Amino acid sequence: MKTLVIDNWLEDDLVSYLNTMYTYDYPHYFGQKSLAGAKEFYISEMNPQEPMNNFLFTKLQKTLERKLDLIRMYINVQHNDMVSDFHADDGEVTCLYMASNTIEGSGAFEIHDEIVIPFVQNTLVCFAAQKLHKGHAPLNIDQPRITLAFKTSYQQGI
Repeated sequence: MKTLVIDNWLEDDLVSYLNTMYTYDYPHYFGQKSLAGAKEFYISEMNPQEPMNNFLFTKLQKTLERKLDLIRMYINVQHNDMVSDFHADDGEVTCLYMASNTIEGSGAFEIHDEIVIPFVQNTLVCFAAQKLHKGHAPLNIDQPRITLAFKTSYQQGI
């Protein structure tokens, strides 16, 4: 899959709602690692049967014009200096939605030897899951870097 970067993926009111919900209302837990031995950050596994999550996954499939099987979806929450490591994902396609406020000068998303994408709220990035990638930590700010990850595979026969 060719990497896709989609600006302004969602409608403004929904962007604001998700930012507030993920930042203040959705429980998340410390202990997520991108690789064994890596530094930890926060995660919240999402129930794909919840109406909002189901809507977002349906919207993702419509955006990509492709039926996908959802392996799992979750939010990652990185605070100041929570460093991630390059890693590959399970599945075939990973889509990452930048949910929290835009972060100037840090917090970029990087696909190794391919692209660095600044952290701009309401950006969706979709890429082949086996490409090495990482989210850079926000630096010297009080807000977290929150992304919504969709781990997917292609539906067979479509």
